Amino acid sequence: MKNINLDKSADLLKFKNEMNSVLENRIRKAELNEAIENFSNLSLGDLNSLFESVSVNLFDSENGKKIIGKYVKALKENKELGKAFAIYHIVNSPEHISDVNLFLSETFSISSNINKKKLDEGKKKLSDIVAEAVVEGNLDAAQINNIVSESKEVNSAIDYLITNKKTAKNIYEHVNKLSILKEHVCSNVPEKAEETDKGVKDLSEELVSTLNESELEPWENKAIWDIVSTNLSKGSREELFERYKSDCVNKIDEILSEREDVAEKSRLSAMKQQLEGKAFSEGTLTEDVLNLSKLYHTLSE
Repeated sequence: MKNINLDKSADLLKFKNEMNSVLENRIRKAELNEAIENFSNLSLGDLNSLFESVSVNLFDSENGKKIIGKYVKALKENKELGKAFAIYHIVNSPEHISDVNLFLSETFSISSNINKKKLDEGKKKLSDIVAEAVVEGNLDAAQINNIVSESKEVNSAIDYLITNKKTAKNIYEHVNKLSILKEHVCSNVPEKAEETDKGVKDLSEELVSTLNESELEPWENKAIWDIVSTNLSKGSREELFERYKSDCVNKIDEILSEREDVAEKSRLSAMKQQLEGKAFSEGTLTEDVLNLSKLYHTLSE
């Protein structure tokens, strides 16, 4: 640093401005680091909002393009992230909903099929990638806060309901989160809903498209499609369960007719007997249909 003449006001003012600039830059850097350290506490929706806000700018540099590739790869490698983001999309894009409570109940019952440990691993990986993205995209702490605060309450509610199974201990928190999302869904449903059949068709097509993009297995896509469309069209939930159960029983009969190994036939017969004794349960319909769909897929391989 050049010598400062303490007797000259011009030199003192210049030194003051230089020091202010240095301090302001350090403050902004410290605030950014603190914001990034908090990324592990953000919801998946918040992380995705941050990434989307800066993703366009990432195409301007080679490093930015690499960060985009890492983000996409992380989503492809972790199916639990895809399932969670599918739920986000369903809640944030409601259409033609006649029963909001049922809609939310069925939407979050899908989360019972999500491996929470793997989801946490995927979320940690995404938060690290988003940290790289905001630095590369030159976002500051204030911009990060503005982006996150736009939908923080809704995103936090979705994350909570995905990752926390309802129990006696958290029932009040569970209800509060559902209330937040009920208001959110109601405010986003079109005022003039089309007739039910068309509404169900439109929603199912959008849902299948979303789930396909999240790289779920085809049998998972179909099962979720059937569950949601059955409820929205007020179809028989028990008939849906019985249809999936019957498909599995018939598949086992088909395999039994082709097999000769005594041990294998005995195992399949026991499985069939267990299936035939399984009764419809309103509270576990989603989980039961997904499990039956997975069983049928496994038997068909």
